[in-house]
Amino acid sequence: MGWIISYIILAIIALPILYYLWRHPVAQKPWRPIYALAGFILFGVLFYAFGLKPDNHPTDLDVEAFAELPVQYEGRLMPVDTAARTSLRLLRGRETVEAPSGERLFAIDWLLWTMARPADAAELRVFRIDHPEVKSLFDLSEERKYFSYAELVPGLEGIDKVIGELPPDPNDYSVYQQQLVKTLTAIELYNNLSSSFHPGINRPDINPIDLVKLYQNWDDVLRVAARVLSASNSGESPDPRDARFLQILRSVVPVFQVMASPRERIAVVPPADPEADLDHGTYSDAPWQTMGAALLEAAQTARTHPTVSDYADLILAYRDSDPEAFRASVESIQTTTSDFVSTRRIALEEGFNRSAPFFSGSIIYLACLLLIFASWLSINEKAGLPEALRQTAFFLLIGGFLLHSGGLMARMIIMERPAPVTNLYSSAVFIGWAACGLGLLLEQIYRNSFGVLIAGVVGFCTLIIAHGLGGSGDTMEAMRAVLDSNFWLATHVVTITLGYTPMFIAALLAIVFILRGLFTRGFSAAASRSIIQMIYGTIGFALILSFIGTFLGGVWADQSWGRFWGWDPKENGALMIVLWAALILHARIAGVARERGLMVLTLFGSMITAWSWFGTNQLGIGLHSYGFTDAGHFWLLVFWGSQLLLIGLALVPVRFWRSQQIFNHS
Repeated sequence: MGWIISYIILAIIALPILYYLWRHPVAQKPWRPIYALAGFILFGVLFYAFGLKPDNHPTDLDVEAFAELPVQYEGRLMPVDTAARTSLRLLRGRETVEAPSGERLFAIDWLLWTMARPADAAELRVFRIDHPEVKSLFDLSEERKYFSYAELVPGLEGIDKVIGELPPDPNDYSVYQQQLVKTLTAIELYNNLSSSFHPGINRPDINPIDLVKLYQNWDDVLRVAARVLSASNSGESPDPRDARFLQILRSVVPVFQVMASPRERIAVVPPADPEADLDHGTYSDAPWQTMGAALLEAAQTARTHPTVSDYADLILAYRDSDPEAFRASVESIQTTTSDFVSTRRIALEEGFNRSAPFFSGSIIYLACLLLIFASWLSINEKAGLPEALRQTAFFLLIGGFLLHSGGLMARMIIMERPAPVTNLYSSAVFIGWAACGLGLLLEQIYRNSFGVLIAGVVGFCTLIIAHGLGGSGDTMEAMRAVLDSNFWLATHVVTITLGYTPMFIAALLAIVFILRGLFTRGFSAAASRSIIQMIYGTIGFALILSFIGTFLGGVWADQSWGRFWGWDPKENGALMIVLWAALILHARIAGVARERGLMVLTLFGSMITAWSWFGTNQLGIGLHSYGFTDAGHFWLLVFWGSQLLLIGLALVPVRFWRSQQIFNHS
């Protein structure tokens, strides 16, 4: 419980400061209740439309109840809805797919199709392929980018020869070879996932639905087969009607052996001993069984786990569109598995998935930006329209911040971790949350739209980054060994990630300064001084947090690895932020860097921060080399390019700036 102390200390230090700043704004513009009401109403409308609006499933069955059933997938207990969403996102890049009839299937519907309608599921276009040479290899249309499993299967003939020609080192792959391997990996994922319950369409000699029907009477098959085998061993002639059961057993056991592997398959059968899996209501690592493993075990114990027949009933009920049988099967599975998991936590995760708080939050942040832009473009200033739009955006932002906070808290409860940062995905979400909070504080102090602008831009961009990172798999994956410490997650990781936030905010303010000063005439000296003050303050904030976070990281490293500092790339990146923030402050104090120099140094500081946040993970070396993605590597280079372009604009001679008056004041 030591991590609680760190949060208490942080609250004791931060809350009085925040309260003072909140109660003593620089500007005296009053907040009006009517605009607060408008902002919260707009928040409710947006959150309902993009988060709370019920999903329309193409069936009258209780799919939502099925979505809350607990399963184990990729080493973690989760609702089956999460397994479906994660898998479809890996295959298609989205959590929905269009059926041949034009109706939209959600991930849970798609999973049910693979379970109960495997032939129809094979016709759904769930594979995304962009590279033209990969399309040509599989003889696919170059006009489309989404394809079905049935379309890809013929192209797998002779693919072994192509695989054999790949370089031994994946680092030597061409773009075409990388995309080919990505496609083959997706096909393997689909095969493994679809064989969680039956062999799908890959065994033409076995009807998957007939095999599911066999699960319902598996004990009878085993009993009769055992009797036939015993009679044969004793030299007796078995009943010909019973002999077929032994043949059935011999034909399906190899199928079950393939289905037994837990790799990329959904394990639905809980362990035999509840006490081995549930410890004071928390998740443990006790493995669940796949359907194949449970069926093979039944052949040894002569007793099939009831979950197997329940899932068989569920699959057949969905296929036959039988609401009563489907509901009964779901309730039976819930009863059987309730002793092995925290049902509240499973339900919370399913609700979290369905409400999509971070996606809804990104829409809300975008709406805040649009309101601010509209306030700047408004020509009806005398009627108070710009102020009305600004205040509405502010209160809408408060709603978005509360939603963002709720999403972070839900993730912490689901993962049973006391810190909001556990991987790259959550770091992006957390940075957006911190930027939103700081933006609200700045708007309360200055009331000049810049706080809402900061929160909207950084919040929206970081949640978009998180959405991209979420496409690489489960966002609540098992903890990396380097992060597997509750106390240090609540101290070092949170502090160092908070240090990134003000650096990016300062860079955003620098961008506003450059663009408004260079291209507009209405940028006043007072507004420029206000931005410079905010940049100076946020960089000081970044220096303090980054220094403390780096020091705490060294203490953690000393406890974990026996050394305080090892020149790991992540350690170097954190140190670079501290040194650069200190350089900016000293250059400003000494008068070496004036307005434009401060902006250039700040923009370069955002490049260093991005390197520490993402770049060090892309190197593939060091103790922190996790989270590599091709997309992350590309967008990091794009970000650097944009910052270099802005630095170039900042260095344009003063005589070309349209708002030259801002350089007459320090």
